[in-house]
Amino acid sequence: MTDLTEQLKAERQIIGVSPIEVSPEAYEITFSDGQRITADANHQWVVTGGPKLNLKAIEACLLWGKAPERIDPQSVVTVLHSLGENLADWIVSTEALRHTLNMVDVHLDNEGLYNSEALRRGIIERARQISVGTPNLLDDECVLSTGEMLALMQDSRHKGFGLRRDPGE
Repeated sequence: MTDLTEQLKAERQIIGVSPIEVSPEAYEITFSDGQRITADANHQWVVTGGPKLNLKAIEACLLWGKAPERIDPQSVVTVLHSLGENLADWIVSTEALRHTLNMVDVHLDNEGLYNSEALRRGIIERARQISVGTPNLLDDECVLSTGEMLALMQDSRHKGFGLRRDPGE
């Protein structure tokens, strides 16, 4: 890995190297030019065609008052869809919710429920990461994981995504 990193540094500026993770959720991605790669569910991409998120509105919506301490995924999706602010275009299903919250290490407990406060903080943090977490994002771009994109593509309203292969461009 070090040899490759050193070789690439000579060709381009490397701003970071993440550890290689072996994930049971790996997907083969085929680009429009026919090239294929394998990416895990948490691999992040700069994309067009993703959700347009209003962070201040999302934060305000998620300051719910009397919420149960723990909540099931389907109830979360139902509540988020009722709040508006493009949350229904982002968290389209319980699968989309799972992938979104995995990106900020918020997981279901042994009974299949989320801690409400961790859930709220996780959604706000991921919304920040998606819309402003990467330098050089253009107005129509956001950052989504492979899992988030696949979950969104299961919804008939989403037609696909444009990928920018080099986030530094």
